[in-house]
Amino acid sequence: MMLIRPKLSLRPELLLRIGLGLLFLTNAVTAWFNPDEFREILSTSFLGMLFGPTDWLIPVIGINDTVLGLLIMSGWWRTITAIWASLWVLGVIAVTGIVTPEFALHLGVLALIAAYAAPIQTTEE
Repeated sequence: MMLIRPKLSLRPELLLRIGLGLLFLTNAVTAWFNPDEFREILSTSFLGMLFGPTDWLIPVIGINDTVLGLLIMSGWWRTITAIWASLWVLGVIAVTGIVTPEFALHLGVLALIAAYAAPIQTTEE
């Protein structure tokens, strides 16, 4: 007889959603309450050279990361959210570059997004 134990398989998935969602929400809190961290990065990036003042991007980061964090934690629209989050992180890598310590962090976040996008596996006996 086959038994499906969703509680066992959903627990790691729930922890992944909470952890990944909190990464985005933490970044959003930084954008809202410590915008200088982003101001320096953006002003010295190609975006700063291309657009001039980039302060308008800080609220965009805050809104984007808040919405992504909440969507990831809720599990709603998983595929769309994973694609959106991946494109966002790839954009962040394009802005910050690959020769920074943050590059490894961003690759880790992309790996977590890939795990989040994977279908839920149930255990069978």
